[in-house]
Amino acid sequence: MLSNRGRFPQGKYCNTIPDGSSTGYDSPQHNSDDPATPEDALSRDDARLWKSAIQEEYEAQMRNRTWTLTDLPAGRKAIRCKWVYKTELDAEGRPACHKARLVIKGYPQRKGVDYEETYAPVVRHSSLQYLFATDARLKWMRLQPSSKENSLRRYIWNNRLTSKTLRTGPRSTC
Repeated sequence: MLSNRGRFPQGKYCNTIPDGSSTGYDSPQHNSDDPATPEDALSRDDARLWKSAIQEEYEAQMRNRTWTLTDLPAGRKAIRCKWVYKTELDAEGRPACHKARLVIKGYPQRKGVDYEETYAPVVRHSSLQYLFATDARLKWMRLQPSSKENSLRRYIWNNRLTSKTLRTGPRSTC
């Protein structure tokens, strides 16, 4: 039997609450004036904060051994990447945090060459239970990277990072 009472969507799917007032509750607020390119980020008044966010992302990738800087192998093309910039706002609408993420543009991959290198990791619940039970039994410590640093470990060469931002060599790829 179906109920005919009114339902409200979950907070992350709407921006109104039952009393009708508009709010941004249950979802992060972002500044619409975020930079679109590294050049834009480094030419603004808050360039120091964006440079720090870029450096933090680079150090997190290196610390997690997600990739290493290397020379592009002969006959290989680098997959392009893009910096994505977001300003998180606090409850009063003031900038609270500047974040920079390096994302891969996966569309130029070729089937049979590097097409299978990207995947969505999915694990069965029973596998996680087994893993945690083994950790507990053997008294192992499980480390988890912060949510800011989660990324996949795959061998995909992407184009070199902007030398203005990270001071890499002319043929450097990662």
